[in-house]
Amino acid sequence: MTSEAAIREALARIIASRTFEKSERARDLLNFVVGEELAGRGDRLKAFTIAVDVFGKDENFDAGSDPLVRVHAGRVRELLDQYYEEEGAGESLRIFIPKGGYVPVYEEVVPHPAAVRKQVETATLAGVLGNHARDTAESSLSDALREAIGTRSAAGLGTIAPRGVDGGATALAAETARNAATGLASHARQADRAGGSPGQGGLTPLILRHMKLYWLAIATIILMLAYVVFSLLGEQAAAPVNDARADLASRGHRGSITSALLPSVAVMVEDEMPASQMVGAELNSMLPKFDTIRLIAGEGNSSTTGYSFSVKSVDDTHATVRLINQATGEVLMSAGVTTSERSMIEAQMARIGSMTAGDGGAIYADIAANGSGNSLTRCIILNHEYFRDQLDTLHREAWDCFDEIARRGVKSPLVYAELATLMVESVADKRGYPANASLEQAQRLAEQALSRGPQSAHAHRAMGYVLARQGADAQALRWARSAHELNPHNLDFAASYGYALIFAGEYGEGTRLLGLAVDNAGQFQPWWVYGLACGLLMLDRAEEALAYADLVRSRSSMHYLALRLVLAQQAGKADQAEYLLAELQSRNTRFTANPEAFYRRANYPVDLTSRLLEGLSGAGFAPGQQDR
Repeated sequence: MTSEAAIREALARIIASRTFEKSERARDLLNFVVGEELAGRGDRLKAFTIAVDVFGKDENFDAGSDPLVRVHAGRVRELLDQYYEEEGAGESLRIFIPKGGYVPVYEEVVPHPAAVRKQVETATLAGVLGNHARDTAESSLSDALREAIGTRSAAGLGTIAPRGVDGGATALAAETARNAATGLASHARQADRAGGSPGQGGLTPLILRHMKLYWLAIATIILMLAYVVFSLLGEQAAAPVNDARADLASRGHRGSITSALLPSVAVMVEDEMPASQMVGAELNSMLPKFDTIRLIAGEGNSSTTGYSFSVKSVDDTHATVRLINQATGEVLMSAGVTTSERSMIEAQMARIGSMTAGDGGAIYADIAANGSGNSLTRCIILNHEYFRDQLDTLHREAWDCFDEIARRGVKSPLVYAELATLMVESVADKRGYPANASLEQAQRLAEQALSRGPQSAHAHRAMGYVLARQGADAQALRWARSAHELNPHNLDFAASYGYALIFAGEYGEGTRLLGLAVDNAGQFQPWWVYGLACGLLMLDRAEEALAYADLVRSRSSMHYLALRLVLAQQAGKADQAEYLLAELQSRNTRFTANPEAFYRRANYPVDLTSRLLEGLSGAGFAPGQQDR
């Protein structure tokens, strides 16, 4: 039986490893679940408990709708796999967190005899096959195969990539062949185990020899295919994201490898009735506008698509749309559509698109829940998580994730758009990274996003956000509007445009758009509600604004508390106003010291700034007199 001391020693080595050094949340989660299990509290390891004890969530956390814990548990599983492939290849005691739960298990294994040489030998092959094919390189090239190939020959393979394609781009290319490589690795491990000793596998030397030659042939074929892919990519290598002189000439709309990493969807119309045909046509028109998915032409099937929209008529003017996970058959969303009025169809399509295909929709929630994503989808999920909670740790994880895959050669406007937005956030909040972060550098990133996707709504929105922070309000509003027009079915962009309108002083239309987004998107970001409440305040609808603002009462940011205090005071909610005033006065922050400076630095409209400052004063708040 494995001793507790041995488990803790193994855990300490994992936590101190290079693999885990950049992910504080992964370290915290792994340390917590192992500690709880060793203390006999494994039955407590549920998503809610982890969210509260590890990530600081409150009792309002909804584990069913918030994928926070599932995302980070998936990340821990990935890092553990990577650790045992590289630094921990010689570990005899291994820690795993099985999918579907959070209780760790411990497994004693006999390390492969070549474990001490594995890291050096696979480093050369990783340049060809990429990170996700390391199992293939490590397992299929057993000692006998290495003798057949020769160490120098294997090392020489690292030079076959064409000029301009670095190891990162190579790794990204190989990720698209992940399933094939994983299958090869599984069979190769069996071959290696069989060859451990004549008495273990029961195979004759002749059979064993033929098996090893067979896997050598398979490995050779994979290397040849990899070489072809890398040759095709030779002209498309991307420069690091912080290089202001990046070459714009060779950038396309969206690179094929990037597209292959996105969740694939198909539209399947189940009958010939008018209602289903109309809804199917609307879906085929709408879905390509989402940068976060890949629409497969035709109806597809379970082998080519991950998700399908099944459309079936109820009668001549009504149809049902269901989103289905093709692998599991699970229905993730079902909605009825009325086709009798054109205006109704537009609104219903926007709701369906936002609830399914956006970064906060059902498809990405399913990927997070099942841990079935890849490097790109993980970045998208982390980015969505940051803009929901806006914590420093989440910002750093999202930035590092996007920055890494951009350096590896991802050719997506979405990636550069989100890097631009995250850099603006870093500058505004004085986070101190990345090096030389500035609004000018953020604008260059937004320009790179536009060069890769001139019709990308994400790229247009990012440029608008950068310009808004630079004080170019008219230009910022134009870009935000064009993002909304490029994809009117994604209520995320309607919210962004509405928010921009609010902070340009156009409260009527901005409030309408934000209200539409909050009421129909299914899942909304806290900043949508903040902007909506500000707009309603300026329209003298304080009680309605307070009802919306209370939807994000768990937000502890000072400007959120200040807005709720102003609204409670003006809506005549004396008890709530008294509580919020005490809460605000108990904090000693830059905001409470000088709210006016905060509003002016964030480019609030003059009349909104005045209204908020007057409201704070009327509620009894005095800047600079907080408890110390």
